[in-house]
Amino acid sequence: MTYEEPGPGVPHAFVVLSPVTIAPERDPVAEVHYRRTKYHVRKVYPYALEALQQLAELDSVSAQASKKREVRRYRKDIQKELEDRFKDDLKQLSRTQGRILLDMLERQTGEAFYYTLKDIKSGTTAFFWQALAKRFDYDLKEGYSPGADPTLEALLEELEWPPLAYRNPATVP
Repeated sequence: MTYEEPGPGVPHAFVVLSPVTIAPERDPVAEVHYRRTKYHVRKVYPYALEALQQLAELDSVSAQASKKREVRRYRKDIQKELEDRFKDDLKQLSRTQGRILLDMLERQTGEAFYYTLKDIKSGTTAFFWQALAKRFDYDLKEGYSPGADPTLEALLEELEWPPLAYRNPATVP
């Protein structure tokens, strides 16, 4: 919200309000689902921002590097740094929060996380994580589907995900 004083070219004082989403009243079950999903999205939001930033940095280093060794060394250093910073916090996330985090990243990158992991690490690593995800009824190869969870999609639009600094016009609906 901003306030503008009257002056040259502005005949009256006015307040510019932020956009508001108006939605029909939800039934109690849908309201509980909405609130739980909103809680989960807000919990993983900072991790998703950090992941997008790291993916962008890795892409730029990969494009500038003349040798694969430089990229591997950079990736290894970043992985160590991120493990030190986030390992304990990420271990505390629930499966639902992890799924939402992956959905947010897949929505922004436009590809299934399996292929992102395969590009960054290796096919063997991606296969391992895919097998582990399958044991918990999740498919890393499936990718993000905008119509699969309308509540999540509405929340991401409400939060303006992804932020303007990370928007890729080709992948954001």
